[in-house]
Amino acid sequence: MPYLKPESTSDTFDVFCRVTDGGNPYCFHVLADIRGQLLDVDGLSMGELVTVNREIARAIREAKHARHL
Repeated sequence: MPYLKPESTSDTFDVFCRVTDGGNPYCFHVLADIRGQLLDVDGLSMGELVTVNREIARAIREAKHARHL
């Protein structure tokens, strides 16, 4: 698992992918242990994972914009 920061030995995350038959051809699993809290989401479609990524990017852009004001 990769670390969120190189100097951190405890905050880890990983994203796994399974190829499936029928219906949703891809199934993603996000697993993160951050500051002692576990995020474990399985069964995400590629579209759902893209949406999550887009929303994280939007929040980062908004934070940068707010900081410049």
